[in-house]
Amino acid sequence: MITVPDPLTMFENIYALPPGNYLYKRNSRVKIEPFFSFKNIKVLEKFDENFWADNLRKTLEYTIKNYFYQNENIGAFLSGGHDTTAVVSILNKFLNKSLTTITIGYSGENELYESFNEFKYAEVVAKRINSNHYTKIYSEEEIMRIIPYVIWYLEQPSGDAINSFLASKALSKYANIAFTGTGGDEIFIGSHWFVQYFRILKYVNLWNHIPSAIRNLIRKIFPIKRFNRLDFASKNLINRYSHLKFLLKEDEWHDLINKNELNLPWDFTPLKIVSEYLDETKGREELDSLMIMFFKHEVCNLQMRDLDNMSFVNQVEPRSPLVDRRILQFIFSIPISIRFLGKKLRGLMIKSLNDYFPPETLKRKKMSFIVPMQLWAQGPLKDFIDDILFNNGINKRFFLKNSKVNEIYNDFYITKKEKHPFKLWNLVVLEMWLKYHYDSKLVNPPTF
Repeated sequence: MITVPDPLTMFENIYALPPGNYLYKRNSRVKIEPFFSFKNIKVLEKFDENFWADNLRKTLEYTIKNYFYQNENIGAFLSGGHDTTAVVSILNKFLNKSLTTITIGYSGENELYESFNEFKYAEVVAKRINSNHYTKIYSEEEIMRIIPYVIWYLEQPSGDAINSFLASKALSKYANIAFTGTGGDEIFIGSHWFVQYFRILKYVNLWNHIPSAIRNLIRKIFPIKRFNRLDFASKNLINRYSHLKFLLKEDEWHDLINKNELNLPWDFTPLKIVSEYLDETKGREELDSLMIMFFKHEVCNLQMRDLDNMSFVNQVEPRSPLVDRRILQFIFSIPISIRFLGKKLRGLMIKSLNDYFPPETLKRKKMSFIVPMQLWAQGPLKDFIDDILFNNGINKRFFLKNSKVNEIYNDFYITKKEKHPFKLWNLVVLEMWLKYHYDSKLVNPPTF
């Protein structure tokens, strides 16, 4: 987990209003009630794939058509991937003026920066819809100046907010409304996480076919974490989800956190928090349930929160029609076998919107909307990370175990066990956030 899940916050006795709920006060009583819940959506089995594909298109077009006024200063983030391409193409169909689109990228001494840039795909889409298209390339020097500013503005610590800040900052020069494709990976079964889930499921099924006595023997003879985690993942969906999506596995979490120092209940773990999402998945197939957990955990508590937070910092209003409740209501009433049409990622989406996609978009390899943190951590951010972790901070935090902090650092920089500094970077963000908002209570943001 790289964010604080609702209703929790970093502040004692202050709670977040969960998405899909409203709060009202009546006769001195405060009450929270849902206006949207997945458990109220029934799966409709009686229609075929052509019906669903046709009506998915109509639902997407109707929703996006009603997401703007013609006199607004509208822009959009455009990567050239399926989700942003679908959103800008439909938006362009109903907009009576040229749409403004933005694509961001990165530069530096390392030639691998180019692998994070999607300019050529975005330009194909921009040319097809005749948008006013702009690009912004962020240098290493700019990133070094921006990072403290981003972390100061975070309402909650998050290791994944920089991309939203950079995109909205770039667009703010040309528009004050940003249409996004946020949530598309999760609702259309388009994320690489689903590929990893199917891989885990394959190994879990093989493991469960081995008699329990032999499994126990294997774990005794080969006492390595991989077998223990495989056995853990084989138990249930929650365990498989945590194995797939948690930044720290259950054993790592216990190795890092001093629970006694934080006054946490003895049974408190991130796993327990996410288990509460199961209430909205009752009666659904496992893949369907997984999609709901992705949405409630990652989309709501990470992507949408960061997007709103970082966009408004740059005086841009984000609009993400793919997470509109009308679309969610429709999508989750479709049988999972049709949503996962042909057992292909985005199978139904592509069938429904095929003519909106240029051939280059359909053929391209999936890229995530991430920043080149690996390159930054190995280059311009290395001294900064060392200072935050060891010279100036987090090794003095009473609630973290220094041995695990050192291990996380060594796994990336020394032994190379970790290819990406996700864990490392989240410790850095946590420490800087605490310095700004807990230790010093910095009133004004750092300048850049």
